[in-house]
Amino acid sequence: MPIALTNLVSSRLVDLYPAVDITRARQQHDRYCETLRRNGVEVRRLDVNSELGDGCFIEDNAIVLDEVAILTTMGAPHRAAEPEAVAAVLQEYRRVERVANDARIEGGDVLQIDREIFIGRSARTDDRGIAEANRILAPFGYRVVGVDVADGLHLKTACTALDSSTLLANRAWLDMAPFQRFNVIDVHPDEPTAANVLRIGERIVMHEGSRRTLARVRESFPDVQTVDISEFAKADGGLTCLSLIFKT
Repeated sequence: MPIALTNLVSSRLVDLYPAVDITRARQQHDRYCETLRRNGVEVRRLDVNSELGDGCFIEDNAIVLDEVAILTTMGAPHRAAEPEAVAAVLQEYRRVERVANDARIEGGDVLQIDREIFIGRSARTDDRGIAEANRILAPFGYRVVGVDVADGLHLKTACTALDSSTLLANRAWLDMAPFQRFNVIDVHPDEPTAANVLRIGERIVMHEGSRRTLARVRESFPDVQTVDISEFAKADGGLTCLSLIFKT
């Protein structure tokens, strides 16, 4: 059974993003976790980083693959302390590796499709971070590919995989050259952040507020579920941001 590590929503989230309704955010987080459970995922809810407002966006803290977990270094200085808080939990499931201290990489910039690891070169992840990920992952047979991100917080803000051959993408926000072999469904122009979807096995979950993009996706993938994460969207958060999902 796959497991999802999630983290409780800190009251400090509103210090960083005053527009967020903390009560609604916590309700939405509960429903998000229930959606994971409904799709056969064991949910483990951590209560760490309570003094760090972005702590609920746990995806950024690590890259978890079948063979190894990589603790990230975080491109945003105010988030630098987050990864160590989840390290002890990750060690229960994987051998944990660390990138060099001078590297910057966040999990939201890392998109795995089979044995390829696409890593966004963004405001949060630099060339040194990409090189360090390659150093750790190449011995396991992964191919690491850097992708230039022109806009949006992370690579997965602009692009995620619907299956192993199809992407949902906002082409204006990234260099699509590394993705030439994939079929691409474009987000609706009025929904530039709608490309972030959560894939759980063969299932796809989308933010229910991305209705026009959802209609496009359902033309090829009829069985798409939705969940409301509108409060997290106010904090530049997406569906993948709120969990670390991996096989136990």
